[in-house]
Amino acid sequence: MAKRENKSVVEKEGYLYAIPLRAGGFAIALVVRCGRGKATLISIFDRSFATIPRVEVARPHLSPSRVIHELRTSPLSIRRGHWPELGQLDEYHRDDWPLPYWNYPGEYERKPKRGHAFVARIDECDRVIDVKELPVREAALYDRFGFTGGDFLERQLTLFFEEGISINTGGVLASYEI
Repeated sequence: MAKRENKSVVEKEGYLYAIPLRAGGFAIALVVRCGRGKATLISIFDRSFATIPRVEVARPHLSPSRVIHELRTSPLSIRRGHWPELGQLDEYHRDDWPLPYWNYPGEYERKPKRGHAFVARIDECDRVIDVKELPVREAALYDRFGFTGGDFLERQLTLFFEEGISINTGGVLASYEI
């Protein structure tokens, strides 16, 4: 039987959550932005832990320079209690965690130059707030703007931490596009 959504548990900006890995252990996620819709922007850090760590233990490994991936995911794993809350990262300030650029094939006011493509920063309300035009080869390195379910993310993070399979390769975590 599927767990029901716990309305008292709500994802919060600046809070840390433990993502269970399939082979045991936990990855750490920071909620960077909470969307009004169905997506939450999280940052995943480069270290896993054998057990659910206290914030004080994890803190030295939780800076923007230690992020291995940023993605939009469903908040259901948090709301259902599947990803335990560790607590608030006291050092969290929105300005220190800027929105990432995405390989976004959306509607733009103009077409890119030949051999170029657009990448865009998109806010928590899914509005394009900044656009850059890059050569196609460079734009292809950015993750596709999409949505990753919690279950799929757990499998991908297990592959990364257990087998060293890269997850930062142009959208491999995007299970489907919006």
